[in-house]
Amino acid sequence: MGCADELSFLEEALNEAVAEEKEERGDLEQAPIIIHGVKCNNTSTFDGIAAGGGRLADEVQGFVSAYVEERRGEVNDALAETEYNASISFFGYSLGGMYSRYALSVLPFEFSAGSTNVKLHPMDFCTAATPHLGIAAHTYFILPRCMEYMFAYLFGKTGKDLFRLERQKGKKWGSCLGKKSDGASDLIFAMATQDKYLRPLAKFRRRISFINAFGTDLQVPTATAGMISKFSDSPHRLVEDEMSDRLNVGDIEALVFDTVPCDPPNNLQSGSMSGKNDETLTMTKSLDSLGWTKVFVDCRKGMKGSVRCICRRPRREMVSSYVSKSRRNATSDAIFLSSDLCKLLESSEHLHCLPTGHFVLVAWSKTQAGAQMSEPGRPFVREAARELICDAIEFSYC
Repeated sequence: MGCADELSFLEEALNEAVAEEKEERGDLEQAPIIIHGVKCNNTSTFDGIAAGGGRLADEVQGFVSAYVEERRGEVNDALAETEYNASISFFGYSLGGMYSRYALSVLPFEFSAGSTNVKLHPMDFCTAATPHLGIAAHTYFILPRCMEYMFAYLFGKTGKDLFRLERQKGKKWGSCLGKKSDGASDLIFAMATQDKYLRPLAKFRRRISFINAFGTDLQVPTATAGMISKFSDSPHRLVEDEMSDRLNVGDIEALVFDTVPCDPPNNLQSGSMSGKNDETLTMTKSLDSLGWTKVFVDCRKGMKGSVRCICRRPRREMVSSYVSKSRRNATSDAIFLSSDLCKLLESSEHLHCLPTGHFVLVAWSKTQAGAQMSEPGRPFVREAARELICDAIEFSYC
């Protein structure tokens, strides 16, 4: 039930970052940075991830084609008229992150716009509070499967995708026929394990996921947004650099981890655990193998309406207690396993009256009341926007 207006502050912050860089460098006219808020899925979020992702891919290609056609008349260089190179980055919020991941599987990165050959070079792929593992068994309060079915049907095909009902249907019919299901009949699992969806995602120079931690997100809990599992031993390196320092701003504290790109896992479902946990393990390992920067956000101080007397251990203290127990690599970096992150970041010391981190994380701005509620997230969003714009500018100097 989202729309482009929800990210209007992010769009504003991106344009501000472009203006700042233009003032500092003064040479962005030859390599302009264009910010586009996708409109095709406004009021159309009930017909499934594939439908929404397909519309997104069409709008992106159409927007780029129209821009190149318009710009072609302004360029005199004959070679430039026949070939146009540009970097492209995505920022998908909540369900928009799943739309973006699906769109990559159908979006051509090289196509013709009139007489011009357009080449898109993947730069940053970012998601915020996105249910990468779906929401079956990943709800704020754990629900019995019968209630998941009920909620899934309330939200149409999209609800069935997110609650992975096709997986259950496949197992049901498979058992009736005396056949074993491979658990891959649902779209969420396929998007996390099949080359069709993983290869285009792997082409991006950076994959960044912004995740609410400590039980602050009612809609998309930490495990599914962060692609972590209590059964996984995927290593995550704690990043303590300039970027991680900048993202600790205002009422927001952030922990940044990197996963290292590696070969995707094989035959993970042959373990001794239950099928459901095997599938979660498979998805997390497969996605981690692409290499991600995962930004776990603690917005407990910034959530208006939350319990103010909450017992809240400082972020540094919590991490330090884990670092002493964690593995370290040859460069003395602190290494956390996916299972460690689940223990550290999934839950808070107390429940929150209003776990509104889903909105604070992106400075949600669809309504005036919503903008006021999510205002503490604005300094964080500005810093994230600057990071993305710096990456985009870097492409023009390569």
